[in-house]
Amino acid sequence: IMQVSWPVLGLAFGVLFVELFSATAASVLWGYAVAQGLALAGVISRLGLGSRPHHISPDIVRTGLRYGMPLVIGGLFVWLANNGLRFVIEHQEGAAAVGLVTVGWGLGLRAAAFAAMLVTAAAFPLAVARSRESGMAEGQAQLVRNGVLLLAILAPAAGGLWAISDPLVERIVAAPFREMTAAVLPWAILAGAARNLRIHFGEQVFLLREETRIPLVNDVLDGLSTIVGGAIGLALGGLPGSVAGAACGAIVSLLVTLSCGAYLHGFALPAGHLIRIATATAAMIGALHFLPMSPTVVSLAVAIVTGATVYGLALALVYPGEMNTVLAKFRALRQA
Repeated sequence: IMQVSWPVLGLAFGVLFVELFSATAASVLWGYAVAQGLALAGVISRLGLGSRPHHISPDIVRTGLRYGMPLVIGGLFVWLANNGLRFVIEHQEGAAAVGLVTVGWGLGLRAAAFAAMLVTAAAFPLAVARSRESGMAEGQAQLVRNGVLLLAILAPAAGGLWAISDPLVERIVAAPFREMTAAVLPWAILAGAARNLRIHFGEQVFLLREETRIPLVNDVLDGLSTIVGGAIGLALGGLPGSVAGAACGAIVSLLVTLSCGAYLHGFALPAGHLIRIATATAAMIGALHFLPMSPTVVSLAVAIVTGATVYGLALALVYPGEMNTVLAKFRALRQA
């Protein structure tokens, strides 16, 4: 709830502050800051942090630092992967070019992150609980199930946004930014999907096994490969090429992370699930391709509902056993 609600609450506060104070970026940022503060206060109160300050265990602190410090450092490189492209573009093309690219780049990354957030908040703690109850093998198996669910959400979200990107951009993006946003958005979606799959699936097995230095190396690779890819793409293909290069860098880091997990711990998504989810996603994209769309709220809403319906029906067809289980549980609930 905290993960999903604070962005919406931040937007609401931002709009309120713009109306009450001034129509500036600072007012919007203050709105998001207030929402973040409220969310942080809620989390601290539920965790009971600071309730027993004299009972801090040095062993726990040392263990926490050993486990968490590589993740903190890695987070800096993930930030670099998300934002470093702007510095590359500004250095070569100037601040105006950054503005042209940022809309599409940010939209693609945010959309993928929001989709992943819907299924990842409680996924890793569930795997930790399974590993404690039944051993590491069961915990790792739970991570695989989490990954299948993540892919089942992330793939249609990315594919659907790509399929409706032209009318969506025309509807929500100001005219001076539309052409560039339409050009870079598909690559930004791909970069966001690859990065979230790496962080929320590929790295999870190392976190579960307390091998946090490996995710650090992969985070460093992600940051550097995205920057290098963006710079090469900018030199070869201009501003759209910079985003394409950054997306290629994100894919490289994803493949390296998945390869490490598969080689060291036999950790991978089953091919059968990959094929079925890809089939359902392709069916959805195909349906949207033949659906007439215009840059209106009604048309976009119809496209979203149509895509979700087609994807849901396609999933039911490729997962008949799971669908029968869901229907059986639904009938049992109705009879209860």
